[in-house]
Amino acid sequence: MTHPYASLAYAQAFGAGYEPIYLPAMDLHVLKRPIAGTPYFDAMGPYPLSPVTSFDRAGGDFAILAAHQIVSLVLVIDPMRAPTPLAMAEVFDQVTPFKDHFVREPGLDQPYSRHHRAEVRRAYRACETRIVRLADYLDEWASLYETLGLKHQIGGIQAFDRHYFASLGKLDPFMAAAFIQGALVSAHIWICYEGGVYSHLAASSSEGYRQSAAYAVYDHSFRHFAEQGIGMVNLGGGAGIGAPSQGLTYLKQGFSTGTLPCYLCGKIIDPAVYAMLSKDRQTGFFPAYRAPA
Repeated sequence: MTHPYASLAYAQAFGAGYEPIYLPAMDLHVLKRPIAGTPYFDAMGPYPLSPVTSFDRAGGDFAILAAHQIVSLVLVIDPMRAPTPLAMAEVFDQVTPFKDHFVREPGLDQPYSRHHRAEVRRAYRACETRIVRLADYLDEWASLYETLGLKHQIGGIQAFDRHYFASLGKLDPFMAAAFIQGALVSAHIWICYEGGVYSHLAASSSEGYRQSAAYAVYDHSFRHFAEQGIGMVNLGGGAGIGAPSQGLTYLKQGFSTGTLPCYLCGKIIDPAVYAMLSKDRQTGFFPAYRAPA
């Protein structure tokens, strides 16, 4: 069974601006995207992670990308399935610690932080929680995510539209939700694969924020995963690159039982064009020509 993040159906969710390219050795679809202001293209793994377990025959995949006139490839490697950093460094031109991912081990025998336990109790006093299908709450979820986008000024590939959410709904992800007087105020989308779970997206309405509804949604999710015998829950890292949101970091850390290192891997496919676009720019960002000004 193909990992949802590696599937063609998921790659197609990102819309017409991104062309899926299948890399058979990695068993992964990547997204071909134009490099603004140039006639060139590069490729990236779909948000949020690339579930690659081996790079043994990656040279063939890089040849496929070269045939598509790709300048460079960037992947954020799934920390629950990743090869060793040494194995990554043997294949990629750049291997950079991206941000640690908070994880929760199975069961509820390890309590949340004191603050989080109090917030969970407060949220349950205000909310009703249950498991729902994204496809049945598509408009309500899109409204929650719009609130999140405005609150945090989300742009780029994560400025997801209704097409993306409709496509995601067809993959039938696990979704836990909180309601107040019948209205959806908070929800969390999780992706399940081979006994592990990935936090995908979470959002709340203004009322959901006031009532700390997300805390009840997390707790409801964890209780369900424990009943299902889930091996590990990946809560993800903080928001942003290099300087994670302290609020989000605090939220996830209080529910976690540990962390896993996560790595960003970059491969230059066309060295001449890459050098021309980068103009000898000195930066740790990959690809260098996309470094923020």
